[in-house]
Amino acid sequence: EIFESDNYSPIPVETEEEYKLVISRFPFHDPEIEKQDFPKKLPMSQSVPQIYTQVKEFIYASLKFSESLHRSSTEIDDMLRKSTNLLLTRTLSSCLQNLIKKPHIGLTEVGPDHNLLWRSIYSSHVKTVCFSV
Repeated sequence: EIFESDNYSPIPVETEEEYKLVISRFPFHDPEIEKQDFPKKLPMSQSVPQIYTQVKEFIYASLKFSESLHRSSTEIDDMLRKSTNLLLTRTLSSCLQNLIKKPHIGLTEVGPDHNLLWRSIYSSHVKTVCFSV
C-alpha cells in the first residue's frame, strides 16, 4: 500500500517546520541539504519515512509479543533479529523488486533526465531505513 500510493518524487519541504516533521519520522541528516534555504527537496520519496515507521512498529509489536513468551533476553533478541531480518530481506526486498519492474513508475528507464539516478538514491535511503531501525 505504501508503494502504491507513493509518487516517487523527492519530498518537497517548504518550511523549517515541515523539515522538522519529516526528520522526526525518519533519521535523515545531510549537512548539504541542511545548509540550503527553503524551499528544498529531500532526496527520498514519502515512502521512505513511512517504511521506517512501519518497520519500527513491527519491531515494537514483536518485542511486546515476545515479552509475553517468558523467554530469556538472548532468545528474545535472537527472535527479533531473525523476524526483522526476514521482513527486510524477503518482504521489503520483494516489494522493491516488484516496484522496480513496474513500467508506469519509470524506475527502469535510462536517459539523461530519467530515474536511474533516482532509483539508486531511493535504494540507498531504504537501506538507511533498514540499518537505522
